[in-house]
Amino acid sequence: MPQQTTQQYLKALTVLHFALAMGLILFSIIAYAVHSTGAFGNNAALFTIFQYMVPVLAFMGITAGNVLYKKQVNEIKNKEGLTEKLNAYRGTFILRDALLEGPAIFAIIAYLLCGNILLLGVAIFLVVIFIIIRPTKDVVIKDLGLSTDETAVIEDDDAVIN
Repeated sequence: MPQQTTQQYLKALTVLHFALAMGLILFSIIAYAVHSTGAFGNNAALFTIFQYMVPVLAFMGITAGNVLYKKQVNEIKNKEGLTEKLNAYRGTFILRDALLEGPAIFAIIAYLLCGNILLLGVAIFLVVIFIIIRPTKDVVIKDLGLSTDETAVIEDDDAVIN
């Protein structure tokens, strides 16, 4: 792998997170616009199913994402070397993003099929959570419980991490 600075690492993680969030936002906007044209009907029978399924999946995604994230971050803390920790953290962070993104996409599709704005509201709620958990230097340092030396490397944008 080519050498990567801490700034490049965090920028890549942030760009990925931002792209996933923007995908959800754009999909929500498009779904709302398409549904507003009347291209999709209002299926009350499907809503009776989705009104329970969507919140349950959202709750499960949030819970599973947080539980797995915390569990894996605790395992990452025991790893040796900053590079190994950051590589493992990237995978853990992407997993948590995926566990939020899946239920959000499902909620948007359910909205398209049913037309009930509450389902789109659940998707928007998940997007807000998605935006709140964005990766920053401070989050990485705090969550991984980095040592003083490791924190100094993260704080130095030009430090090479691999």
